[in-house]
Amino acid sequence: MVRKKSRGSSRTTPEDLKRKTARSTRERREMYANSSTVRSVRKNAETSVRDKSRPRKKKKFRGGNYSLYYILAAIVVIVVVIILANTVLFKCSHINVSGNERYQADEIREKSGLQLGENLMRINTSEARDNIINSLAYVDEAEVKKSFPTNINISVVEAEKQYCISDNGVTAAISHKGKILEHCQPDGLPVVKGFDAENLEIGTWLKSKTDGKTEIPDIIFKAVEKTGLKNVTEVDITDRFSVKIVVEDRVILELGPAEEVESKLLVAIEIIENQIGKDEHVTLLLTNPEKVPVKNNSVPQTSKPVSSQSVSSTVSAPASQSAVESTPAPEPEPDPEPEPDPEPEPDPEPEPDPEPEPDPEPEPNPEPEPDPEPEPDPEPEPYPDPTSEPDSVTGPITDPALTE
Repeated sequence: MVRKKSRGSSRTTPEDLKRKTARSTRERREMYANSSTVRSVRKNAETSVRDKSRPRKKKKFRGGNYSLYYILAAIVVIVVVIILANTVLFKCSHINVSGNERYQADEIREKSGLQLGENLMRINTSEARDNIINSLAYVDEAEVKKSFPTNINISVVEAEKQYCISDNGVTAAISHKGKILEHCQPDGLPVVKGFDAENLEIGTWLKSKTDGKTEIPDIIFKAVEKTGLKNVTEVDITDRFSVKIVVEDRVILELGPAEEVESKLLVAIEIIENQIGKDEHVTLLLTNPEKVPVKNNSVPQTSKPVSSQSVSSTVSAPASQSAVESTPAPEPEPDPEPEPDPEPEPDPEPEPDPEPEPDPEPEPNPEPEPDPEPEPDPEPEPYPDPTSEPDSVTGPITDPALTE
């Protein structure tokens, strides 16, 4: 028989409480697990954890694939454009020429070597420029430019005669840039002598056999143009350390080396305009612009050095005096002799200093000293020969011993 428990005797033990609480929590978990909200939250949590654990390099690699496609596409486009540019596009259709007066445009185009229909990408503009300058004597400068898509522009600067070179019996006209233009007479152009050119072939560039002479004409004529010196007729550079310029065939400017040419020419212009007559033939020694000796080529004796401290006062008074003094003298022939005179003139001035040498000529004073010595010599002589005394003595007897 089953014994029934009485109500009064039933008690809850701790074990019963644990079982109840465990059952209740299990039931709650099952309830939440079956609910839709819990499932969605769990799913979101799982996806977030999965995203965090996924490596990022995979994303970068996928993005890099797209950039590689872009690079390859750009390369293909560039290659296609280059091929088209060198085959179909940029064909030359016009060659424009400007700055020409002596030569025709067709002649310049022909000398350049450029052809219509040639691709602009293949044209060498520097080579075309050199062809024009070397083929045409009267062209100093040329410029060739591409004007995309189909044009080429050529501009030239034609040369002008600046001076002449006279060498080995040949006279050639030279441009501002030093190009040999033609063989001709000077016709009023300055003549450069002593250049010693390698050759005077038309269309070539002037060059000297002697080192240091090739640049001198360019230096001289640039200074002449800048200072405004007029009527230059000759430039002598036989000695490159003693350059000479002849103005109006009567004034010789001795510059020394081709250094500080502008300052020397400014001094020369001041002297020519203010201190030298229009008919005088003089030489200016401009090696030192602060001390300019002026030599009159017709009267060497009156050439005197003129020193100064500035251009305005260099030869203001002394140079005019030398010019006035030199006019009456009629001896023109000894012109070359006075050139060394101005410098040695101060040298003869100290020569009188040794002239006082005769002052110390008291050396002959010892001559009178022996005079008293012979005086006792005649004293013994008269004693042995008193009769001969009047014959030997020419003057009056003044010795007291003889009188006795």
